[in-house]
Amino acid sequence: MNNDEIIKNFDPYTSSFVYSTFIGKRGLNPQSYTVSWEGLKNQFKKPIEIIVGNEYLTDSKNIYARKKFIGLNQMPYIVGGRFDTFSDPKLLKQRNKYTYRHDENVVMKYMLTLDFDDESNKRRLIDLFNKLKIKCIIYPSGGMEYSVFTEDDMDKHNKKFAKGLKSKKFDKRLLGKMIYKYRVIVPLAKPIDAHDWDKKDLEHHARVIFGDIDGSCFAKSQCQAMPTFCFHDSFNYSDYFRILDDGHE
Repeated sequence: MNNDEIIKNFDPYTSSFVYSTFIGKRGLNPQSYTVSWEGLKNQFKKPIEIIVGNEYLTDSKNIYARKKFIGLNQMPYIVGGRFDTFSDPKLLKQRNKYTYRHDENVVMKYMLTLDFDDESNKRRLIDLFNKLKIKCIIYPSGGMEYSVFTEDDMDKHNKKFAKGLKSKKFDKRLLGKMIYKYRVIVPLAKPIDAHDWDKKDLEHHARVIFGDIDGSCFAKSQCQAMPTFCFHDSFNYSDYFRILDDGHE
């Protein structure tokens, strides 16, 4: 079945979604999965445990640094789509990379994998997606509750504001307040052919609908870490995990 037929016949309630995973951000050990919406939800209900050695338990910064290192190098990352190949060595030679995770190799996108890294209100996203009635999976990033807003964050934010990448300047009242980091999986009503995937257009509409968002998550091959937890996390995964389903589009 070609791409046009897949898109025409797709039913988000009964058809299967295709997504790919890679180990670490370098894109090792590629795997492809075909699952129903019910199957997709089950993939995110139980996070993968990251074990941090005792030598890193001196403070939360060291714990998070180690947790992040393990995640970037050993944990699975998800791309919400299907790739053309995971076997052609010519692609690796052409790209001079040891990965198949790049935009040119993406064939079809089945879901959005959204990145919200600087939330100041831990309920905003959950309330927003509830209000919009968008079917989705919301889960905490591995960096949830490991950092607070600093002056460096303020400077970076205001530079993005000057470039039009933030809707408003940084609120100085947030300095020292907790940062909440989320990932959101949004299944598409119809898959999108990679040739029709317009990053800039999608990013523009997403900012209108969701507010400030990391624009890099709209690259065709952009990956997001699958859910993880660590015994030393200050939060419970279930506190921030939500599946918005019944009554949602």
